[in-house]
Amino acid sequence: KGVIVSFLAVIMLMAVGVAIFLFSTDNSSDYKKVEKIFESSDDKDVKKDTKPSDNERKKKFPDDEFILGSKYLAEKDYDKAEEHLKKIKKDSEYYQQAQELLKNMKYLRKYDPKR
Repeated sequence: KGVIVSFLAVIMLMAVGVAIFLFSTDNSSDYKKVEKIFESSDDKDVKKDTKPSDNERKKKFPDDEFILGSKYLAEKDYDKAEEHLKKIKKDSEYYQQAQELLKNMKYLRKYDPKR
């Protein structure tokens, strides 16, 4: 019985040693690869200390009217939602979505149990 316990203890120590070895191996080559990727990235196109233009901002963020219209639609305040969604201009990328919401609102009003 003592031999078996000793044998298992030796195996466990070996397993712990292997685990420590695997986790402590030098991963600096991986870090060097990542550093090279970031160093080689071209930062020439990055404008520092400049505000985005209106076109860049509009591409990233929806129109305020679309946000407000969506908010009021979620709150089932269909009159305010319609008011804001109708203000979205045709050249906005959210115009088509706003038109779809306006069409859907007709049915939402019809089947809203609160009305």
